[in-house]
Amino acid sequence: MSPVNFKDFLTAGAFLQTSPDQFKILIGPFKSADTSAFQSSKSNTFLYTADFWDFADKSEINAQNPVYIADAAHTLSREDFIGLLSTYSKSIPELNWKSVQESGFREQYEQSFEAFKKGILKKTVPIILQESQASLSFENKVYILEMLLQNKNFGWSYGFFNGSRGMIGHTPESLIIWNKKNQVAET
Repeated sequence: MSPVNFKDFLTAGAFLQTSPDQFKILIGPFKSADTSAFQSSKSNTFLYTADFWDFADKSEINAQNPVYIADAAHTLSREDFIGLLSTYSKSIPELNWKSVQESGFREQYEQSFEAFKKGILKKTVPIILQESQASLSFENKVYILEMLLQNKNFGWSYGFFNGSRGMIGHTPESLIIWNKKNQVAET
């Protein structure tokens, strides 16, 4: 992966940790993919941006297509990923975190409980996102990614960003399991 490609990744990119020290890197710009392309393609890497709680109200139709095709995809080791990040200036973002709302967790828990009773779900993990509104600069993204990658906590790191909007996170839960033989993804 060239430094030019990596700069494009920092502008519009996504990443998913695939093993303790390996990451799949997707470089935008991302193009919307219809489901037929998603099902028939064997050569493209796709990005699925799910609303984790979309099961809660199936009557509401989401007009946004959650499947995208990346312009390019690469695999990087943790060491190479950190090495590329270290070539850029970084700065600590000034974040003003909002309070976590217990009501959101409680609502997810109650929806999950009902879905268990109806047999719609077998497992779920209610989540709460702690949010901050801030202008996330290029240098801020470099800092956040470098700090995340240098900390080798158990779990899986991931992120998706396009310009100054996006999400970067880390979870102990498996995000996706791909069965090559059956061509099935479980999430």
